[in-house]
Amino acid sequence: MSILYQILIPTVVGALVGGLTNILAIKMLFHPFTAIYIGKWRLPFTPGLIPKRREEIADRLGKMVIDHLLTADVLRKKFQDPELIRQLTQVFLDKLQRKTAGSDKIIDFFVSGQGETKQKLRTNFCDTGQCLMETFFSKYREAPLSALFSPDVLIRLEGKVPDVSALLLNDLKAYLESDAGRRLVGQAITDFIGQQGFIGEMVLKIAGKNTVSRHFVPGVTDMLESPVLKQGLTDWITVELRRFWEQPISQSLLPCGSSSAATNFLRKTVIPGFFDQLTGLTWAELPPALQRSLRDDWIPRITARGAAYLAGHVHDLLDVLNLEQLVSQQVRTFSLSELEAMIFSISKKELKMIARLGYLLGGIIGLLQGIVLLLF
Repeated sequence: MSILYQILIPTVVGALVGGLTNILAIKMLFHPFTAIYIGKWRLPFTPGLIPKRREEIADRLGKMVIDHLLTADVLRKKFQDPELIRQLTQVFLDKLQRKTAGSDKIIDFFVSGQGETKQKLRTNFCDTGQCLMETFFSKYREAPLSALFSPDVLIRLEGKVPDVSALLLNDLKAYLESDAGRRLVGQAITDFIGQQGFIGEMVLKIAGKNTVSRHFVPGVTDMLESPVLKQGLTDWITVELRRFWEQPISQSLLPCGSSSAATNFLRKTVIPGFFDQLTGLTWAELPPALQRSLRDDWIPRITARGAAYLAGHVHDLLDVLNLEQLVSQQVRTFSLSELEAMIFSISKKELKMIARLGYLLGGIIGLLQGIVLLLF
């Protein structure tokens, strides 16, 4: 019986010592969180390993992330990944589809909030518009209108003049052939002949007002179909267009000659009205052609170019984000109790195995000690 005790007692003691030592070692990774003092003497191994090396761990983690995890090459390859670009594009397209199917206003996408925020944006919008107009008039006041456009613009405009002439003549003819046009022409002819004195009054009495109008209008409408008249009108419009095209902007766009008056008018009337129209516009009210352009062209192109830009400026992005400092700050501010709970929840099974291994190794060592003591 004494032999059994000589072997069993060292085994049990060794198992308890090994297991409890491992449990204590695991606890001492975090506990205590702060140093414990007895008078001026600090108790050894306080605070725990991780709280004591917290600053060093934070710095090492930040450096490890930037040197080995989120490196410039890793981010560059990610931004260049076609699958990422496709997913981002699809996210934006889905968001556009939800917007156009709802009643959200476009302005709400750019402004979060109401009242003062929108009023401030409205004021800034008007001020910016006025500043741009003042800069424009200051720079181009004495320049001809042609300086604002490429030469082919005038060529294209002149190419449309014959169509404009034909449209004007056709509309005038249609109006003269209408009842309102006939009455207007008849009244004008009657007034003109009536102003010619006694002879005019005699003509009206003999021929009659309706007869004069009925015979005069067909002649005018036939004249409007004359190729000579159409060509003459085309030539006149072309000459006036060229003259207007070469006029200084101060005369063509500023008839009053005052840029300040024009900018004040734009600032107080046109620009605020334009802004108010924009603020009331919903995504669903966008023209279908513009929605198709956004969906098929703008969003895919902007997404691809944005990803390409980020890929080409990864180092600048990392410098701005300063991930090393960001990670270090987050580790420093992270609660030790939460960090302990997170690590234990992740490695709970492994830590239990370490404790059990301590019991096992301690028991084996105790058993060997008991056998050695029994033999010698």
